[in-house]
Amino acid sequence: MSQQDYTINNATGAAVRADLNATLQAIVSANSGTSEPSTMFAYQIWADTTANKLKIRNGANNAWYEVGALDSANLGLMLASFFPNINANVTASDEELNVLDGFTGVTADLTYAKDLKATGVTTSEFDTLDGVTSSIQTQINTKALTAGSSSQTFSVATPTSSSHAATKSYVDGITLTTKGGVFTGNGSYSVPSDVTQVFVQIIGAGSGYGYTNYSEGGFAAGGSGAFFEGVLNVSANSTLTVTVGTKGASVEVTHYNPADSGAGSDSSIVGTGVNVVCGGGTSARVDWGSGSDWGGTGGTVSSTTGIAFGSQNNGKSGGAFYTTGGTAYGSGVLLPQAPDSLYGLLNSYGSAGGSNSGSDTDYSSRVDAQDGFVRITPVEFTA
Repeated sequence: MSQQDYTINNATGAAVRADLNATLQAIVSANSGTSEPSTMFAYQIWADTTANKLKIRNGANNAWYEVGALDSANLGLMLASFFPNINANVTASDEELNVLDGFTGVTADLTYAKDLKATGVTTSEFDTLDGVTSSIQTQINTKALTAGSSSQTFSVATPTSSSHAATKSYVDGITLTTKGGVFTGNGSYSVPSDVTQVFVQIIGAGSGYGYTNYSEGGFAAGGSGAFFEGVLNVSANSTLTVTVGTKGASVEVTHYNPADSGAGSDSSIVGTGVNVVCGGGTSARVDWGSGSDWGGTGGTVSSTTGIAFGSQNNGKSGGAFYTTGGTAYGSGVLLPQAPDSLYGLLNSYGSAGGSNSGSDTDYSSRVDAQDGFVRITPVEFTA
């Protein structure tokens, strides 16, 4: 360690040489010492061995500026070669630079975050995706739906009938995805926020047939369910309660034991400002002893609240046939009546129980009634 006042006084040769050597020693040791030099100059270097720092005097010669640590490579400073692309002053504060402390990603990660923010996505919106591990659209499209699920849409294959009507099995094969769909059981439908009208089809359930197999027997066909098709006015974000009618059971009676078949129950859509009910077919009666057999009556559309426009048909009534004293009596059709609807085919939604033998006096082949049906499709408008 050496410090000097950097003044070479007049003296003998040996004294001058000693003064020069002391000055040179101060220079090569960076004026090192435990305290600052007694004589200081602007821009003077001082190795402060107490603070273990290299310091430089300011231009006004009234203060020391710290340069770096004496015992660290490069004085603990980062070399300019570490930042070859920085060609101007860096204005970020140490607090701002410390924001990146611990970041282990790459430039592309920061660019992605910038681009994501530019889309307007908020942090709370982004957090809703936490835990999502695959395409959201794929998850929606492949979501398994149970009968009566709400918020469904559907796609239908090419009709197989020349009349463009659809069989029950055909409708059962409809593929459900999201926003509207087919209900074959009770459920609810959540109206989307951008929807104020829905297209619907509603069919009440059919009633069963009545039958006795005595020689002087009888047969009574059931009634089919009522049908409505059209557009309903609905409230966005509201919930529609969907009821799907259940088919009535058929009945077979013995001698002198009259009985009624099961009635079909109603199908309906009910919600805020909406109440549309399609009735099921009424019971058929078979009474061998008195010969007072009669077919079931078709269901009726009993409520039409909320309808914007559409069409409706009451169900069809079934016929009856019996013999007594060797004389045949009968009226109406014993065939299983179907609703007047898109799906109005034999053994289809809402059809009644009846005889499928092809003759009003032959009821050896019998067909049970069928459940009701509801379909809801949102009417969406795009600008």
